Amino acid sequence: MALEVIKQLNEEIAALKEQLKNVEGSSEELKALADKVAELERKKDFMSGEKVSDRVIAEAEKKAADLKLKAAVLDRPVDSFAEYKEVASIVEKAIKPSDIAAWMDERFSNSIVELMELELKVERLFNSMTIPNGVEAVSIPQKTGRTTAYLIAPDTDAIESAVTAGKVTIKPVKLKTLVQIADETRNEAVVGAILDVIRQDIAHSLAKGTETAIVNGDTAGTLNGNPGANDVTMAFDGLRKYGDANKVDNGGGALTLANIRAARAKMGVFGVDPSELKLLVNPAVFYQLLQIPEVQTIDKIGNEAVIKTGTIAMVDGIDIVLTEVIPTNLNASGVVDTTTPGTLTAAVLVNTSGFLVGKRNAVEAERDRNIVRDVEILVGRRYVDFKKVVVEDTAAVTIVNVAS
Repeated sequence: MALEVIKQLNEEIAALKEQLKNVEGSSEELKALADKVAELERKKDFMSGEKVSDRVIAEAEKKAADLKLKAAVLDRPVDSFAEYKEVASIVEKAIKPSDIAAWMDERFSNSIVELMELELKVERLFNSMTIPNGVEAVSIPQKTGRTTAYLIAPDTDAIESAVTAGKVTIKPVKLKTLVQIADETRNEAVVGAILDVIRQDIAHSLAKGTETAIVNGDTAGTLNGNPGANDVTMAFDGLRKYGDANKVDNGGGALTLANIRAARAKMGVFGVDPSELKLLVNPAVFYQLLQIPEVQTIDKIGNEAVIKTGTIAMVDGIDIVLTEVIPTNLNASGVVDTTTPGTLTAAVLVNTSGFLVGKRNAVEAERDRNIVRDVEILVGRRYVDFKKVVVEDTAAVTIVNVAS
C-alpha cells in the first residue's frame, strides 16, 4: 500500500513540476504550485522514510489525540507538554509546522469518532453524507422512486424517469456531552492515567444520544411525553415518528411473526427486498423473537453479519438489529404517557434506503471551570441530522403495543 501511495505521489509531483515549467500565471499562482510540490515531497519523504514505521506513526497519532485532550483538561497550550516535541519531530516531514495544531485536532476528533462507531448500531445502517465544516445546511433531491429502464427503438429519445419531487434539507444539529473533572485529579500525572476513560465517556454519551435521537426523535415531543427542549429526542424526527403513520398494533403480547409480516405488507414497494429491511428491537423483544421457529440466530447466519451491520438474528430474510434505546414505558399507542406510565414497548421495521444521516465528522472539545464546585468542565460535541429522503411515508412502520 505504501509503495502505491509513493508511486502516486511521484506522479503528482512530476505533473506539477511540468506544469511549473509551462505556466504563465501570476507570481501568486507560481508560489501556490511550488508550495503544493513541496507539500507532496514532504509526504513522499514521510511515506518512504525507513525510520518511520507504521507502528511509530500510529503511536504518534495516539499521542497527538492524548495531548489535545490533556491540554483541554489542564487548560495549557498543547506545545507546553514534553511529548509535543516528540510528536512534532515525527510528523513534520509530512506536515508543515504551521499545520501541526490542526492535524492534532483532527487526530483527537478521529479518536472519538472511532470509539463512537463501535457503539453506533443504528446510525451505521443508513447511508450518510458529510457536510463540510462551515456549511450550515445542504439541500438534496427527494426521491419519489427509483429510475426506470425502458425499451427504446433505434434513433429514439430516452424516456425520463420521474425520480425527484422537491428537496430535503440536511442541517446537522449540535449534540453535546459534559464531563466534570474534580480539582483533585487535575495534575498531569493523574490526567494522563484517565485520558482513555474521559475519551470513552465522551464517545459513549455522544453515541447513545445519536442513537436515541435517530430511533425516538420527535420534534413535536408527542411520542416522548413532551420532554424538555434540550432532550436529544427533540433534535429531529426519528424512526418511531416516521413509522407511526402506518403503525401495526401487536395486541399487547409478545411480538409475533404475523405482525412483522403485517408491517412489511404496509410498506408496499419498500417491503419487497428483505436485504434493505432492518427490524429494530430492544433486548426484551429480542428474547421474545427467540421463541419463533422462523428466527435464525448467529449460529445460522454467521458472525460476519454481527461485525458488519450489528445483525444478531434474521427473520424472513430481514436482519434483526438490537438497540437498547427503544423505550419500555410506552402505552398501547406507542407513546410515553407521563400521567399513567405504560409498561409496553415497540419495534420498528425500516427500509434503510429511505433515510439519510447527515453529519460533520469533527468531534470537538471545549473546557470551562465551575469555581463554585471546584471542577473543570469538559464538553464534547458533534453535529448530526437524520432525514427521510423519499416522499412516501411507508419506508418505516412502527409495531406498537408489544409486551416488554
